[in-house]
Amino acid sequence: LVLLSPLGRWLFDSLRGADNIAGILQNVYKNTERVDSNLVQPISQAAEDAGAFEAFVTILTGSPGVRPEKVLPSVDIPVLILWGEEDNI
Repeated sequence: LVLLSPLGRWLFDSLRGADNIAGILQNVYKNTERVDSNLVQPISQAAEDAGAFEAFVTILTGSPGVRPEKVLPSVDIPVLILWGEEDNI
């Protein structure tokens, strides 16, 4: 409910700038040199689109979905899952 208030809109507006997006991505990417304008610009442009605020609220308040460990037993084809030792997520 807070996200739908003016405070939520302020939070979205303060996060959607290119500098903030770059900072967030640098915390996710191990190789921060990969965080460049080619990565940041499309994300910051999408944050200006109609419906971007509503998508932001849905992402933060919506259901996270089914956990992978619940789904994997029903997968009946080979799956390669890679996870690096230094992955931040």
